[in-house]
Amino acid sequence: MTYSSSDLTHSYIDGRWTPVTGTQCSPVINPATETPVAMLHHAGPADVEAAVAAAKRAHLAEALGSKDNRVALLERIRAGFDSRREDLAQAISLEMGAPIDLSRNAQAETFLIQLDATLDALRGFAFAETLPNGDHLIRQPTGVAGLITPWNWPIHQISLKVFAALAAGCPVVLKPSEHTPLNARIFDRNSGRRWPAARCLQPDQRRWGLGRGAAHRSSRCGGDVLHRFHPRRAGDRRQRGPPWCPLRAGDGR
Repeated sequence: MTYSSSDLTHSYIDGRWTPVTGTQCSPVINPATETPVAMLHHAGPADVEAAVAAAKRAHLAEALGSKDNRVALLERIRAGFDSRREDLAQAISLEMGAPIDLSRNAQAETFLIQLDATLDALRGFAFAETLPNGDHLIRQPTGVAGLITPWNWPIHQISLKVFAALAAGCPVVLKPSEHTPLNARIFDRNSGRRWPAARCLQPDQRRWGLGRGAAHRSSRCGGDVLHRFHPRRAGDRRQRGPPWCPLRAGDGR
């Protein structure tokens, strides 16, 4: 099983597949056979900036609205992926070189386990509450979430990070590992037909709620992602909240 040279040449930005602007390419190697199974075209800094700008325009929290709407969105995603477990397992086995049983039971399955856990947490989460002293605490999304996922638990970490951000109302820019991009391609492709039309969300992204900015396979431009989302690591001393926390709190006054 191999992928054609055209499979990994685009990023998904602003509701459409966009050719990457980077000039570098690298093969995706199956470690079990040491043979290439696909050729990855790397995204560049311009792709990251375009994805971030598109995600900011999404206004995802307003588009999704209530917590019930967010729960309903994740439930639709959950239902749609039941039929893609084997596709995910086969892709992960191919790109990681993992035994197929491991790919099925410890990789593809945990994608859904993490999604179920996010749903459970969201259903019981209080976005607003009154504190014992009478203050009103309101938790709001922090904005665009820049997510970088590793090669060894690829779809598990996509599930863990992306769905938590969507539950919080944050649009997402996702950079999967350049070593395991095939499962992210399935994540991309399996979108667009099961979520009814919603304002601000493009057709191919309605199911995911990724707003208008989901940049997949921005491989090898991780430094640019870090510079964009972690300014203190790039020498900027401005204070910001932890990048892994999708919510911020205010006293509501």
